[in-house]
Amino acid sequence: MSGRRVLVAVAVLLAMALAAAFFAPSLVGPERLRGPIAALAGRALGGAVVRIAGPVRLVLLPAPEVDAEGVTIVTPGGASLAARALRLRLALLPLLAGRLRAEALLLSGADWRLPWPAALHPAALLPPPWLGQMAARIEDGRITVGRLAISGVAALVSADRLTGTLVAAGDGWIGRQRWRFGLRLSRPGADGAAALDATLAGTGRLAGTDARISARLAADGTLAGTIAGSGADLGALVAAPHEAWTGRGRLTVAGDLALADGLVLRLGAEPASGAIALRLGPSPRLDLALRTARMDLPAWAAALAHGGGPRLLPIGIDLSAEAARLGTGDLRELRAGLDLTDHGFILRDASADLPGGVTLQLRGAAQAGGFAGAVRLDGGDIPATWHWAAPLAGLPAALPAPRNVQLSARLAVSPGRIALDAITGEAGGTKVSGTLLLRLGAQPALDARLSVGTLDLAGLDATGIAGAPGLDLGLRLDLGLRLRAAVVTLDDFRAEDVTLAASAGAGGIALRRLALRLEGAAVSASGRLGADGTLAGQLDLATDHAGRLATLLPGFWPLHGPAQASLRVAGKTAALLATLHLAAGAVRVDASPTIDLGARSAAGPVAVAVAAPDVSALGLADAAWLGAGPLSLRATVTASPGHLAASGIDLAAGALRAGGTLAIDWTDAGPRLSGALDAAALPLPWPRLRDTRPPVLPALLADHPGWSGNLRLAANRVLDGKATVLRRMRGRLAVDRGTLRLDDLDAELDGGTLTGQLALDAAQTPPRLSATLGVAGARIAAPVLGLPLDLTAGRADAAVSVTARGYSPAALLATLAGRITVQVTGGTAAGFDLPALRRAVAGDPSHLRENAARALAGGASPFATLALAGTLARGSLDVDEGALAAPDGTASLSGTASLAAGALDLHVALHPDGPGATAGGATAGGATAGGPTAGLLLSGPLAAPVRVPQLAGLAAWLAARR
Repeated sequence: MSGRRVLVAVAVLLAMALAAAFFAPSLVGPERLRGPIAALAGRALGGAVVRIAGPVRLVLLPAPEVDAEGVTIVTPGGASLAARALRLRLALLPLLAGRLRAEALLLSGADWRLPWPAALHPAALLPPPWLGQMAARIEDGRITVGRLAISGVAALVSADRLTGTLVAAGDGWIGRQRWRFGLRLSRPGADGAAALDATLAGTGRLAGTDARISARLAADGTLAGTIAGSGADLGALVAAPHEAWTGRGRLTVAGDLALADGLVLRLGAEPASGAIALRLGPSPRLDLALRTARMDLPAWAAALAHGGGPRLLPIGIDLSAEAARLGTGDLRELRAGLDLTDHGFILRDASADLPGGVTLQLRGAAQAGGFAGAVRLDGGDIPATWHWAAPLAGLPAALPAPRNVQLSARLAVSPGRIALDAITGEAGGTKVSGTLLLRLGAQPALDARLSVGTLDLAGLDATGIAGAPGLDLGLRLDLGLRLRAAVVTLDDFRAEDVTLAASAGAGGIALRRLALRLEGAAVSASGRLGADGTLAGQLDLATDHAGRLATLLPGFWPLHGPAQASLRVAGKTAALLATLHLAAGAVRVDASPTIDLGARSAAGPVAVAVAAPDVSALGLADAAWLGAGPLSLRATVTASPGHLAASGIDLAAGALRAGGTLAIDWTDAGPRLSGALDAAALPLPWPRLRDTRPPVLPALLADHPGWSGNLRLAANRVLDGKATVLRRMRGRLAVDRGTLRLDDLDAELDGGTLTGQLALDAAQTPPRLSATLGVAGARIAAPVLGLPLDLTAGRADAAVSVTARGYSPAALLATLAGRITVQVTGGTAAGFDLPALRRAVAGDPSHLRENAARALAGGASPFATLALAGTLARGSLDVDEGALAAPDGTASLSGTASLAAGALDLHVALHPDGPGATAGGATAGGATAGGPTAGLLLSGPLAAPVRVPQLAGLAAWLAARR
């Protein structure tokens, strides 16, 4: 055959081959191609099992390609892949020679499901031989590892022909975020281990976020190496604050667990440490542990509160911080463990030490903007904790609160609402139960319904609470309170069966009901205080035992038996009209003050009346000195901080009739008294000299050493019982540091005057009494001492200067010391009869002794002058001078009178005038030169001494005359 014919034959054969390449596939049915193509693709994919459910197509020209739809591939490692379409391009010449060599692989719409835990042995991850000769490309794929899915995958996978290193690069969607990734896996070495390097980088809002892994994949399938990462927004990754972050640490993967621990992190400007654990089987979960020295708690709380939404897998977060700033204080030792859910989070456990030393424990679940769980408070200074926490919710920084609590409760938080119910525990040392409901908003509201055992008000801290709305209460919330307490105490105050229902807010304070029992008395109250300062209310008290209320009031409480009291108030807080009525037996008190709550002042009339015939009905001990008769007191009283005054006083009590003004001012040095009292009749409790009971006054002065002041006193009559002792008395009563003085004393005493001063110093131990008194021209018209030897008439001048120390009148009398002088003119002495003695001397001598004895047994002796002077020591009076000059003779007095012992030892020498009597000195025989002398000795008890006449002098005188 010629060469031309051969060329023509070859050309015809090529034409026929090309025609066959173009038209043969269309002439062969798909069922006949499906099997051979599946086997061809399986061999090209390294022995995978390939099933084709959809149409297939084989194209030989211009390049051999196999296209198939509905492809399922199962690899020898157990992975499965379902692809929408598969395209495998083969080399033409090897194919004509009967050999398969793939030049490119394209998987479109692939859904690749990998089992977990996967066999990560390096040998299992070796690329198939064909991969070294081509690149495999994936479009719009999906990779599922366990429950973790990566969608929209676009990647290019290839193997280095010389080193066998597997290289992959591409991107895909994890959740709603698209990531770029890169992978380099070396061929295993002699020990069966391979080197792995991987990168992950964010796009879009996560641009700049990246992670890098450098690890060693061991022959047994474990992975160990390092991981590092950084980003501009941690909050875009997890439920965390929006701040920059960096981190690095160890990475290990074994079985179904991938662990990054020993992480050294920086969150914003704060250093931190932590760990990340990813478990993909059997229950996929991501756990993060983070510890930092300081934490921005509001930022973390906001991130967690808004971190809900669908999640690829469950996430657990464990947070801890040495300090977390919140508001104006720090939370210490903060711990929180929580699980993020699609709708919120579950708080497994959280605890922190709050400002004020209170420990908070919290657990529960948050979803749909709310939280439900349990809370426990244990600790310390609750007022300090409230002062820190209240402004966070827009509440007042100060409300009364107990110091210590141990409380647990159910907690429910929803938008604008915080509820605590099933509260149980102790607060301030007492059992507590009930509910609390806080509604937040422009005008927060707190509703409390509590039951307590014993409520100690002294244990509540109410610092910063003012008086009421309109008086700058400081209350910026609506407050509702229902309280039941078995016992309420405040210092010595004790109330039982207390029920309180009240509310407060911008509109004012309403006391709907207050009921309690107080020392057996039933007390009830109600009222309302408006924000404009308008107040209306009432208080009622009823008791069968008014005397029990004495322990609640200062000073004495004179009422006993059944009593009723009522108080009504109405008006503006700056001018509040009040009426008070109190009735207890024969006692009635009425007052109508006007009160200014803002200035804390009050002024108005007060009237006290006792209809009993004796003021002892008031319950006053030793009140008999006042005398019988009703009591009536009227005054206008004013009170303000540090000041109490009564003006227009009109007092009648028994024999007492007085008026004037009184004021007490409380200063830094103590209370100060001032005023003036003017009495028409002033009965005084004159002491009984031998009384051993301590009087009230020294103890009162000693117990109140800070009192001081001056009080002007005036009395038209000063009484001892019914007897008028002094008239037109004037003086100044001064008290200072436990000393009471009556200065500038001036009074009329029986036609004469009494002047001087008295002082009682109760600050000394024992108390000291001193007196300096002077009497001028006092008329004596009755026995002065009531003793066997006395003065019954005359005009007296006297000077007394004495001191005494003791706790009782008897003790003062026993220590009495000082000096007394007395001058009496134109008077009468009782106890002897000097005129009768003179007559006896002038009469029949035979009856001299008998008549003289009768004259010394009693009677009265007018005299012209009497001079007495004595010294007091230890309660005894030693007569230093005693001389009497009378028309009928003279007399002298000497001896001792023991006032404390009540004993008398006095000697009276009488010198009657008579025939033969001349002035002269006394002789050894008891007579005077030229005159008779008789003596009288009084000894024994002071009230009834033994009288011993001494007549030897008369006998001697009579014998001398003979």
